[in-house]
Amino acid sequence: MRTAIAQRGVAVIVIPGDLAFKDAVSPAISLGISAPAATVSPSLTDLKAAAEILNKAKNITILGGAGCQGAHAELLAVAERLKAPSSTLCAASRTLSTTTPTT
Repeated sequence: MRTAIAQRGVAVIVIPGDLAFKDAVSPAISLGISAPAATVSPSLTDLKAAAEILNKAKNITILGGAGCQGAHAELLAVAERLKAPSSTLCAASRTLSTTTPTT
C-alpha cells in the first residue's frame, strides 16, 4: 500500500464488512510518506483526441474515482454536456456527490 500511495498507483485491501463499520480502537498510524506534490496533466493533443472520441460516442457513462477530487462541478458539467450518467467509486464517496441528476 505504501508503494501505491507513493507512486499514485493501485492497492486493494479487503476488509470484512462487519469489521469495516466498527470504530477503531487505536489512532491511525503514519505510513511515513507524504502525499505526492506533483500534478500530472495530459498534453493538449491528448485532451483534444479524447474530446473528439467523447463527442463522437453515442453512449457514455462516467465512473468517477478519487482522482476527481476537487473537480465535482467540472465532472457534473461534462456529464451534463455529454448527457452521460455518472457514478462514483467507493473511494470517491467523500469527494463526489452520489445524488446527481445524471446518476
